[in-house]
Amino acid sequence: MTVDHKSKSTYVTDGSPVVECATSMEVSVGTGTDERPSFIETATSDALRSQRAAHKQAKKRVNKDCITAKIVAERLVDLCNHHGDPVTHQKLQRLLYYSQAWFLALYEQPLFSEEFEAWIHGPTQPQVYQMLRPFAHKAIEQPESQWQLSKKIEKHLQDVLAAYGKFSSYDLERLSQEEAPWKEARDGLPLDEPSESQISTETMLRFYKARLNDQEEG
Repeated sequence: MTVDHKSKSTYVTDGSPVVECATSMEVSVGTGTDERPSFIETATSDALRSQRAAHKQAKKRVNKDCITAKIVAERLVDLCNHHGDPVTHQKLQRLLYYSQAWFLALYEQPLFSEEFEAWIHGPTQPQVYQMLRPFAHKAIEQPESQWQLSKKIEKHLQDVLAAYGKFSSYDLERLSQEEAPWKEARDGLPLDEPSESQISTETMLRFYKARLNDQEEG
């Protein structure tokens, strides 16, 4: 996954909110005011207000290269809430991890660029941890996100939830701790020893690709 770090690239220019790739891999949303309809000069003030309101409510379409861990985390929270199964921060971290892991296995490229670290309770994405830290062990409550992901990615997240959503936070923690990517990153540290070691994306790809191949052969 590559991003031009010298400039920003605009991907949506049809009147929807403009999503850009910023140098920090964050997503910024422009106002879209450079492409106003030709009738705007003659529109009434009421019509303008209505147009702006509809513009703000539009989903923000995200190009694949602009997807971040935070965007995927917010979308996973949405899907869990839609299923009537609110998710805690700890469980979300594991769901986010397996979303990345199986995307690597299936498509041999990461879903997002941010790395996971081998924390005590399992693979953890630090930026998402900081974003959702205030929820502690409570179910995450947030307004529905406005990100519109591709059908391919939406289906992938649904498949991950179908496979892993039924497990408890503790079950997912133990499962991730038994797998090679987390173990290799910790390099023999005791289970209760803090660590900020990065989990290798290459190891994740190799490990889950092998599991995928085993499933296909079986």
